Amino acid sequence: KEVAGRQLRSAIWDRDLTSLKKALETEPQTLNEAGPHPRWGGQPTPIQIAAERGEIDVVRLLLDEGANPDAGDEKYGWSALQLAAHWGHRNIVDLLIDRGADVDIFTCALMDDVERASDLLNKKPSLATTSGLNDAPPLHLASSSAMARLLVERGSPLDTRDSNGNDPLSSAVGRDQLEVVHTLTDMGCHVDPCMMAALGWVDHLHALLDEDQSIAH
Repeated sequence: KEVAGRQLRSAIWDRDLTSLKKALETEPQTLNEAGPHPRWGGQPTPIQIAAERGEIDVVRLLLDEGANPDAGDEKYGWSALQLAAHWGHRNIVDLLIDRGADVDIFTCALMDDVERASDLLNKKPSLATTSGLNDAPPLHLASSSAMARLLVERGSPLDTRDSNGNDPLSSAVGRDQLEVVHTLTDMGCHVDPCMMAALGWVDHLHALLDEDQSIAH
């Protein structure tokens, strides 16, 4: 069973449908079981690997075979839907939602579903400050100006830190969400000299240096 599970996860990563089907035929109960990632750390389920990999045919096959679209997030940190949204696999996002995957506030932030996020916040306002993915509130995952504004207006603080020590602004920079960066700075998020340099905000940096030369040291 352990060998079949490893073969199944490797076949998904390698985009090998023949080996994937053979592994499922050998040990069908491995369909929803977590195990070591075929390439890096963590304990994902087959559906999580397929969503991460961006293989919609594999995701569809696993779902047709009875895979739980929400299986495994407690061992891998991110659900299949969140992984697909993070990597921009919109076709897989749509398929997983169609097949009943749970859409929480963090997933809304990742896939920029402002309307659904607003509905969730209306029902439970504390979601704006609840830590989740990477031990951070959903603002760290905002994918648009509208999403960032919604979360801040509903109470998301601008100074929280995730498990990597990033605040919402640093998270937006790291995810190349420049629209969110500008929105957060407009809403009062602090931008230090190092961040200004990283963003290429030369004029801002020069103005700051004119005021205080000591920050250059």
